[in-house]
Amino acid sequence: MNATGLVATRCPLCGSGAATQVAAVADPLVAADLEFPIGECTSCGLARTLAEPDAAERGAWYARHYGAFHAEADRHRHPLRRLWQRLCGMHPFDILSRMPRGGRVLEIGCGDGSVLAELARGAIRALGVEPDAGSAQRARARGLDVVAGPIETFSPGAERFDHVLFAFVLEQLASPVATLTRATSWLAPHGRLHVFCPDYDSPFRRELGRHWQLWHVPYHRTFFNAQTLAQTFQAAGLRPRRIRHYSRGGVHALGESRAAGHQGLVPHTGRVHELKNRMRGLLASLRGQGDCLAAVATAAQDGQPVA
Repeated sequence: MNATGLVATRCPLCGSGAATQVAAVADPLVAADLEFPIGECTSCGLARTLAEPDAAERGAWYARHYGAFHAEADRHRHPLRRLWQRLCGMHPFDILSRMPRGGRVLEIGCGDGSVLAELARGAIRALGVEPDAGSAQRARARGLDVVAGPIETFSPGAERFDHVLFAFVLEQLASPVATLTRATSWLAPHGRLHVFCPDYDSPFRRELGRHWQLWHVPYHRTFFNAQTLAQTFQAAGLRPRRIRHYSRGGVHALGESRAAGHQGLVPHTGRVHELKNRMRGLLASLRGQGDCLAAVATAAQDGQPVA
């Protein structure tokens, strides 16, 4: 089934509607037979999903995705799988290893609070925002302070934060520039904004093609590389301070599993092969490559150095 009856998109960075299609991909977990076109803006080069569900249908897509995600995750909660996931999560290039500890922390799109819970340890203040009510409730069950509601309408009032985190969230927003512009006003003096997102320049994307796991359509609307992410920061009144490439390790294993015809959130290529691919991701990170970007930005007028 082709992506028919969808809404055509415009570039969220420059506003152009013109793009060159480079791929057509599907979500194998929710709708493996529905492909969405991916293209690169002919004006600024930013890649995006060229046609997507309208606002009403998007809510239904997210409901299906969260339901499928939790159902799949529940199938793999036995002790050995949890131990394996914990070992694989000890990745020296992932979010927790790159986020400073302490201060006042705001996480936008905190999900069930797994990252926020770690950041809250030692923090003066930790607040999360999560649009999915069920995920927000699970985060609160961890003892976290989480606001349930749309990211686009969230406001912290007069409160300001030393660190504002967008962990694999920015690529899902309809207007990333507008949201980052608002987030700039949430920063305390010398505060930092942290973005983690898929890297469109990933060598693994080129290798796996339509099976690259981080396409994640239609939830992912925009696909940044280092250049277009920096341009997005600048358009929002932010100063990009550091943008690094890294890999989460397991992404490649899952892509290979899907290329072999398997569906689901857990690779079916075997533990040894999965570990091998995680090592490939680690080596790619050491070479300054990978599936993801880790970026730090500050308010444009902030002249403080970033370590």
